[in-house]
Amino acid sequence: MTVLHTQVPKEREGRGIAGALSKRALEYMAAYLKKPPEYQYLVKH
Repeated sequence: MTVLHTQVPKEREGRGIAGALSKRALEYMAAYLKKPPEYQYLVKH
């Protein structure tokens, strides 16, 4: 997964939407990487 940039419409800026999207994407990847033993070293427990 690659997230290079998050963008929201001008009228929705300043509400934390892009930050929430980025946070959720990282949480998803952390959960995914915890499953296979060979990737667990990449995720802080």
